[in-house]
Amino acid sequence: MIDIDDFKIINDENGHLVGDNVLRDFSQFINHKVNAVNGWVGRYGGEEFLVSLPKMNKEDSLNFMEKIRLDIENLCFNYNKKYIKVTISCGIYEINGSEEIDEVFTKADRRLYNAKGKGKNRIEI
Repeated sequence: MIDIDDFKIINDENGHLVGDNVLRDFSQFINHKVNAVNGWVGRYGGEEFLVSLPKMNKEDSLNFMEKIRLDIENLCFNYNKKYIKVTISCGIYEINGSEEIDEVFTKADRRLYNAKGKGKNRIEI
């Protein structure tokens, strides 16, 4: 699970149109990266996204998401001469096959919450 850190501040300081553009461009970026490794991305609500990497184990997923986290941290979105930088926090949970889907979401969300609580712009497993 991915969350754009402090997204409310982006909306408050730049307006919802800029916020919507950030979401659009972020989702295109993340979709491109994840689709390249045969994964999928879905918007979970607000500025949260679910990522599935079925061909990767937990360690490979962590390495892949860390590269994405760094790429996002180094991106600068430009909208009418407004330069917006964002960071992301991630919670990774490896499915063992016996859980219900809502339990998987809850476990990933708990890890995301831990990443936010530890200062944001990080990944928790």
